[in-house]
Amino acid sequence: IFESDADTESATSSVVESETFTESETQAPNTDIIVIETPLLTDVVTDTMTDIITDVVTDSPWIDDTVETLPPFVIETVAPIETEPSIFETESESESFVDVTETQATTDATEAPTETVTDTVIESETQPITQAPTETQTEAPTAAPTEKPTEKPTEKPTETETEMPTFDVKDSTPGLKFELNPDGLSYTLVDMGTASTKSEILIDGYKGLPVTKIGYGVFDNSVKKNTVLTKVTIGDYVEEIGFYAFSHCSKLTSVTMGKGVKVIKYGAFRYCSKLTSITLGKNVERIENSAFYKATALATIKMYDSVRYIADYAFDNTAYYNDANNWVKNALYIGNHLIKVKSDSSGTVNVKAGTISIAENAVASCTKVTKVVIPDSVVYIGPMAFKGCTALATIDMSAGIQYVGEDAFANTAFYNTSSNWNKSVLYAEKCLIAAKTDCSGAVTVTSGTTVIASGAFASCKNITSVVLPASIVSVCDYAFLGCTGLTSVTVGKGIKTIYENAFKGCIKLSGVTFTDYTGWSVDGKALPADELETKTDAAMLLTSIYVDKVWTRK
Repeated sequence: IFESDADTESATSSVVESETFTESETQAPNTDIIVIETPLLTDVVTDTMTDIITDVVTDSPWIDDTVETLPPFVIETVAPIETEPSIFETESESESFVDVTETQATTDATEAPTETVTDTVIESETQPITQAPTETQTEAPTAAPTEKPTEKPTEKPTETETEMPTFDVKDSTPGLKFELNPDGLSYTLVDMGTASTKSEILIDGYKGLPVTKIGYGVFDNSVKKNTVLTKVTIGDYVEEIGFYAFSHCSKLTSVTMGKGVKVIKYGAFRYCSKLTSITLGKNVERIENSAFYKATALATIKMYDSVRYIADYAFDNTAYYNDANNWVKNALYIGNHLIKVKSDSSGTVNVKAGTISIAENAVASCTKVTKVVIPDSVVYIGPMAFKGCTALATIDMSAGIQYVGEDAFANTAFYNTSSNWNKSVLYAEKCLIAAKTDCSGAVTVTSGTTVIASGAFASCKNITSVVLPASIVSVCDYAFLGCTGLTSVTVGKGIKTIYENAFKGCIKLSGVTFTDYTGWSVDGKALPADELETKTDAAMLLTSIYVDKVWTRK
């Protein structure tokens, strides 16, 4: 590369030899690595150094050791080239070189060095070897786009279409306004829209999906002045009739209620003065306060055994309520449900055999009643059902009871007799109906108890642990509300229902032991057993994540 001997000598004087490799490093004979220290000669020498070192690092079996000891300047200036000329002029020289190196398998000796050098060169700012990156850039990107667009778009829509339920619904009356529910599979009726001029309304489906809720005051004539509505048909998918939904619809004479309805909210049909008859859906569970209040023409009411909760004033001042012939021994029933007992009743109240529920405030403030006999058919006693019966000293409780509402027996003679209390806890036969707020420490519910009443231990801040025996069937809503000192609960294997908010506000409850953690569901959806195996996980689910849900067990 030098034009004269003088140039050669001048260049040589500026070059120093690096250390030669030892035999243990398996160095090729007479192969030294030259380090260029004079910047002026860099451009001159680079091309030659490139040719020599590139060939060595490409073909040499001792490349791993060589690269590790290459001086920084050489690594930075080496630029691999696409062609790979041999550093040996003849085949005999090549064979001689191989003889003095360690013998390795041909495939291993070729592939491994190539990967190592490629990595080293890519880190530099000079031109890298292109083979390996080219494979990565061409193969991986082409494979991924080819597979993903074909697989994912076909799989996901297929799954969605497979899981999408079908609904047998008819289009609701045109003009009604709806909102899509969070589940994306149903709608809520939110306004009557241009359908306000229609005398007959069908509420069933919208855009092929079911309507599951009738919203707040949709047809409330006291606000929206809907004066023409006479007939309403509610489809089978509607589960809730909202607050004041048909309030003051003074011309409404006919309501057909589908089998899906579970809840009739406050004042839903109040002041529907021309509504003469109503057949509730077969699955209605809750009828809230004043639902049919002052529907003064309502003389015929059909109610199924599915009903559990009937709030105060739900049927007050209807034609049925005001008809003296419907009252038997001072008591008013609708189907198998005790609605009301007149306040002047006295002595013993024998709830009719076959009765399933006792409404909220049904016998409240009957100050002359001394005894109540509740047959085994009764499963539900509403809130404050016997509250204020100050002479009521004897309670014969149903053996089939599953729910006792808050303050159901508050301020009765039975409640007010201190000898009936055991360690600040009050039992009415097999029902634990109340606990005093001074209750503290560890609480072990008496074996044989079947129900913990709603709000029974509410605000008992000093209890620390509770053991619920296997005999317990249900823990009612708000049973342990605000028990801020409660840290552990043992749930017996016989429990079938834990109502919503039973352990709300139990901020220190960190350990819940389920004697049997299989078969549980939350609002009808199965709960995996392994989620209840760990005490801390079970506590989190019961007090926080699913605190406002109803837990049931098969």
